[in-house]
Amino acid sequence: MDNSLYTAKANIKLHGHQVDLFPELTLEELLDHDFVEVKYLKALCSHFHVILDSSSLRILIEGIFHLESVLLKLKDKNPTNEIIEDLSDFYKSLSPILLRIIWEQSSAEVDSGTLLDGLVASLRVALEEELFYWHERLKSVDNRS
Repeated sequence: MDNSLYTAKANIKLHGHQVDLFPELTLEELLDHDFVEVKYLKALCSHFHVILDSSSLRILIEGIFHLESVLLKLKDKNPTNEIIEDLSDFYKSLSPILLRIIWEQSSAEVDSGTLLDGLVASLRVALEEELFYWHERLKSVDNRS
């Protein structure tokens, strides 16, 4: 897996709000530093954004697996921290989306390319929803400080 995918930083406009996604540290780099909520949320949003930059099913899935691995390491390092979550909620929201795409595709004669495109679209929808959730949390933390 190309690790350069996961160290990119971005400054994007999300749902009409400018988002500073130039985190001081990436999620991987946070493993070697003290936990700071804003830094974690910025790095997490940036990580989701980088995963979403791909349109390849394989790279999207690798990005999700990599993110899951880093989150588990962060949680192991900070076991009492309730802010660090695993991807359980992401997988819960992904399941019905994937099932709908598979169901829709199974009722029509489609080629495997069309099905793969549907799977990519499903992953992207679930990732965008997750990014939106974490971005909202970041905005609430920024508003508190």
